[in-house]
Amino acid sequence: MTTTRKQLIGITLSLMMVLSVFAAVPVSAQESGANASLDASVDDATVAPGEEVEITYTLENTGDEDGTATGIELSELPSDWDVTSDSSDWQSGSQSWLSTSETVAAGESYEVSATVTVDDNAADGDYDIAATGFVTPDSSDDATVTITVDSSDGDDGDDGDDSDEEDSDEADVSFDDTSDLAGDLVWSGQEVRVGGFEAGDTVVLRKSTGDSSSDPANQLTADEDGYITFDTSGEETGQYFIDDRDNMFDILVQEFDTAEFEADSVDDTTDDFELEFESRRAAYNINVSADGLDVEELEHIFGDDFDISETYDDDEIVTLEDVEDDTYETNFTNIDADEYTFDFEVTDTTAEASDTVNVTESDGADRSIDGNPTGAQGDNVVIPIDTDGTDSSVMQVGDHEENNYEIGLDIDSSDYDEDQFGISMNTYIAGTTEDEANVFNPIYLEGEDAGDVIDDVDVEVAYTNVTEDGDGPLGERLGDGEYLVNIGNDWESTPEDNHGEIDDEQDTGFLYLNERAEPGALAAHTAPNSDSVDNLEDFEDDDTTVTQTSTIAQEDHLLVTVEDLGMTGVFANTENGDDVTEELANAGVSFEMEQAEPGTNRDPQVLNLTAADDADQLNVVAVNGDDYNGSQLILVVEDAGNNLMWDDEDYTANLTITEDNPYIDDEDDEVSSETNITLEERDIEWTDSAEEVPATDGATIEGDTNVAPGTELRTRVRAEGTFTDTADGMVMSDGGDRYFVAEYDFGDYEPGTEFTLRASDVVANNGAGENEIDSVLIEATEPQPFNYDVSTDPAEPVPGDDVSGTVTAENTNDDTVTENVQFVFDGDELYNDTVELEGGASETIVDATLLENASAGDYEWELIVDGESEKDGTLTVEKDPGSDDSGKDDSGSDDSGSDDSGSDDSGSDDSGSDDSGSDDSGDDTTPGFGVGVALVALLGAAMLALRRQN
Repeated sequence: MTTTRKQLIGITLSLMMVLSVFAAVPVSAQESGANASLDASVDDATVAPGEEVEITYTLENTGDEDGTATGIELSELPSDWDVTSDSSDWQSGSQSWLSTSETVAAGESYEVSATVTVDDNAADGDYDIAATGFVTPDSSDDATVTITVDSSDGDDGDDGDDSDEEDSDEADVSFDDTSDLAGDLVWSGQEVRVGGFEAGDTVVLRKSTGDSSSDPANQLTADEDGYITFDTSGEETGQYFIDDRDNMFDILVQEFDTAEFEADSVDDTTDDFELEFESRRAAYNINVSADGLDVEELEHIFGDDFDISETYDDDEIVTLEDVEDDTYETNFTNIDADEYTFDFEVTDTTAEASDTVNVTESDGADRSIDGNPTGAQGDNVVIPIDTDGTDSSVMQVGDHEENNYEIGLDIDSSDYDEDQFGISMNTYIAGTTEDEANVFNPIYLEGEDAGDVIDDVDVEVAYTNVTEDGDGPLGERLGDGEYLVNIGNDWESTPEDNHGEIDDEQDTGFLYLNERAEPGALAAHTAPNSDSVDNLEDFEDDDTTVTQTSTIAQEDHLLVTVEDLGMTGVFANTENGDDVTEELANAGVSFEMEQAEPGTNRDPQVLNLTAADDADQLNVVAVNGDDYNGSQLILVVEDAGNNLMWDDEDYTANLTITEDNPYIDDEDDEVSSETNITLEERDIEWTDSAEEVPATDGATIEGDTNVAPGTELRTRVRAEGTFTDTADGMVMSDGGDRYFVAEYDFGDYEPGTEFTLRASDVVANNGAGENEIDSVLIEATEPQPFNYDVSTDPAEPVPGDDVSGTVTAENTNDDTVTENVQFVFDGDELYNDTVELEGGASETIVDATLLENASAGDYEWELIVDGESEKDGTLTVEKDPGSDDSGKDDSGSDDSGSDDSGSDDSGSDDSGSDDSGSDDSGDDTTPGFGVGVALVALLGAAMLALRRQN
């Protein structure tokens, strides 16, 4: 059926043909006005029922005038077939009109696509889709596309190949036609299938040898479906085409640049033996085989790091899927010792390679357990192990037959670089959980991270065998006794039925779990209100001052420490600074403070962790919760309800392990520790000595207080119209007495100047407030210099002696004095430092070797104090006088009495202008130094000479 419009067009065209005959000129040659030319194409004309096919129409104006109205009409569309397009104005029925608003200029074209959906019930066969294109109502052109419906067609499952492949079992790659093949890459060795030919057509595959030359490579005949199939094995790398150079494609020979293991040999305990592949191809499948290895063994070797897609038991081959250029790990554990040649063949190309590996029998890893770990019930007990370079180990803890407790552990340390680490066992919860997963953790044994969990080691429970029937958990906590510990390579088989046997057991030990001991001493401590005691790092910081004391000032920190509490397992999940009130209460550990003297007919005030029995609530924070190792637990005590009384109130603090603790049978077995604590209101007060202050720089003013040592109080001095100054008063402790000292410079002010002296607390709430007194400056007393003593050992050295020297300083003043001291010996400065001594104190400031293997001679020395010479002298190393100077000749009256006393060793004989009387007396106490020794030596020599003359 045709429309009226088409009939008019037909009449017009007939008239034009008649006129063209009389004019003897072809219509195509005139090309006057607009002229339509329609082309239709389809990528894949064979579809299955229900599938879609896309038709591309190109409408060109070949005339010399612009088109005025353009469009495309589809006709003879099969019934129940649908058409969609990005164009508009569709009409249903056997005809569909595709319109466009564009006008086609002379010599131009436009393109539009239509998607045709085949009816689901369409019968197999060929269907023509006719179309007519217009550039004006009077200029049109027809085009027809044939669609083949084939119910056997459809998705070929090739996952993205550039072809339909028709699921051919014979070809590695398949293409619809030569244009589909054009520009593609084929690997030498692949079997290629190309369609688009007539059945029986003779087709020539040609290899390009130049821009316009080629050589035949293969002659082929199309099968009944119009496909040719050819094998590229043996074809060289190059460009090839079929029929037309426009359809050029590449054949490339694949080769392995690398296909080898990391070494020529590997032992049978290695599970990370590297294998590297490198080729010019993106991804490919490889068949692997090796004489002497079956499929199961090949899967064991390659299955960890490769995807194995196929196995061929008869040929003992496995297929590694989607291999890329990379380094992979292979697993040779438990492979029989032998030499194996591995053949690698790409499944669809000619690429192949081989590599030989010698598998050796290992001497066996020497995994070990370091000693026999010991701990108390409730502790985290660490089992130190050495994995001897292996990546995985298994461990058995306990023996069910011996103590109804046996756990198997799988330990993966492949990501950890060290061999030594610990397995921490929480004996507080061991045996009380369903799977024991939280009982065992890998930890560092040394360094700053000691005790921390190692993230790079994985410990999994392989099996549990707890209680008599093996079902667990235990009714009570793990009992004391010895628990077997074994370590080895692997389990003989997958652990089952609550039991496993270790294959190649390499070391055995015992974990000794002792009965709980009584806790140690309980002690009270304090720290300034302004200091942080939130965690152990703060606690150990130099800026935090912690003092053991029974006296606590209000608003200062109250801490208690308990020694040897044990039960580290209670704090397994605790961090430093965590509140552990609930953890201690749940573990049956009680801490309470009870008023010591409540008064007549009054019940004492009690505060504890549970606020039970009308008690007030206390909370405790574990300063060292994460670092607690069982020896000293540090707790900050917090008054949850502000119920403690601070008016010089005495309390007894008590820590008790009660019958609620799993290791205490009844009330009679409870153990405790206690200490006394006095709570006081804050107080600061200047001492009587502060009423008079020396008019000197560095004057110190002292006061008494009960606040925590380390507290910095604020002080102020003010003389109206003369001076105003402030200074911090640091609180210190001496023998339990607390005091604070402020230092001021009053050297520029006259004695007799009166001023007010104020001390203020740094705490606002419940603070001590202020203490102010009147004071006056008085004449300063100049401090006396230090007394110095210089000596040597030996006092009278001889050649060959090692000589040491000491310098001692003594402060005879009541106050602290500072002096700058230098000591020079034989031109070398042996000491240069500032010496500060409290009143009445003394200190040896130099203790040094002056001479080693001394040579005879004189050695000058000098002691310099505050830049001026305090003492000097000469150390004489006397030559040995030999046998002529025996003890008899140099003893008795010859070298004593008046010969070495009186005027010979006093007055001007041993003083000179530089040495005063006091200096000379000092020299008398330092034998071996000075002129006196020289005079004695000269006198002895003169007497010896006189005796020889006689």
